[in-house]
Amino acid sequence: MWEIANSEISGDHHILIRHKVNSLLRLGDVCHKNANNL
Repeated sequence: MWEIANSEISGDHHILIRHKVNSLLRLGDVCHKNANNL
């Protein structure tokens, strides 16, 4: 699935998507840490 998406996405879009994924992962880490602190 990712291979198909990568072949269809141009360089700039690929960077934007990677940035969004990284942001979501970072958000998940923050939520996970907050949950542990509760």
